[in-house]
Amino acid sequence: MSGPAALLANLGAEEGAAWPRQARLPAVRDAAALWALGFRAGTPRLDPAAAPGSVAAWLRDAAGAALEPLQGGDGALVAWLITPEAAELARERGLSLAGPDPQVVRRVHDKSFAVTHARDQGELEAACAVLEPGSPDAVAAEAEGRVAAWPAAWRARFVLKPRLGTSGRGRVPGRDGRVDREALRRAPAARGFVLEPWVERVADASTQLWIDASGRARILGQLWLDVTSDGLCTGFTAAERGDPGELDLLRAREAALRLARAAAREGYTGPCSVDALAWRDPGGRTQTRAVVELNARFSMGVAALGLFARARQAAIELPRPRLSRSPRPPEPGSLPVLGDYWLTPATGG
Repeated sequence: MSGPAALLANLGAEEGAAWPRQARLPAVRDAAALWALGFRAGTPRLDPAAAPGSVAAWLRDAAGAALEPLQGGDGALVAWLITPEAAELARERGLSLAGPDPQVVRRVHDKSFAVTHARDQGELEAACAVLEPGSPDAVAAEAEGRVAAWPAAWRARFVLKPRLGTSGRGRVPGRDGRVDREALRRAPAARGFVLEPWVERVADASTQLWIDASGRARILGQLWLDVTSDGLCTGFTAAERGDPGELDLLRAREAALRLARAAAREGYTGPCSVDALAWRDPGGRTQTRAVVELNARFSMGVAALGLFARARQAAIELPRPRLSRSPRPPEPGSLPVLGDYWLTPATGG
């Protein structure tokens, strides 16, 4: 097995022409380097974030290539997200592109795909709506009309998420039934939005999957997510079946498999992840939203799983590994990885 011919860490490529600027940011550069650690050392990278980070000594001694066996595409260009630009780059370099057609990826990566397939799973899921591209006034009017039918508690705060976006960028807030018009004018409206109530989050998790060339979906692992108050992920902890908590991991696992199989029927193959959350309803009850979105690409979650595998290869024993981002060691016994990333033993989900 020769492995990939090259890597393209196009993190943020959902944002079109803006992503190369994002790729040069230190946080994005480190995330890209962390993903690349899942492949064998020396694999060329064809992206603006290719400047190598300072990798910890213990990690340099590990065998590596934790993600490579998933590829099934020796001699190909492996991209974080398959886009038309990635396909064109592969053609220019005389390489094949590992994965499906970019139009298939765009179709299932669009947040509307997950929302549409999860509408029958609960009251919150049914309230989420897909908004087509349009003028700011038209989008705001449709959103406000839909919000008017929601329970009063949900009308107080809600959000419009770009259907093709990442890291929370381009979100448009709404309060008391009204959309923030100024934020909407600045947002990438040409991609459309998903309208959601902004609920009280209790816990977040993600199921990492791989869909092989035959369309069979398998679970690589589940992770608890550390999520900030504005919805940005800062850490990953390995989840285990039977973990106590208010988020139903088994339900999230089953829903993720169903959604991945739906993506496979559309022709998608390769890595994907399905995010889930536990939320508190207006009556104070905790419920699980088993499908928040489908990421039809690599993710920091699968990069974390690759890092956990590298730690095992290096004979580092952690009762429950956790990857976190912090400028300082987050707790005693933390192992440096690169940049602000640390590997730590976590005590629970």
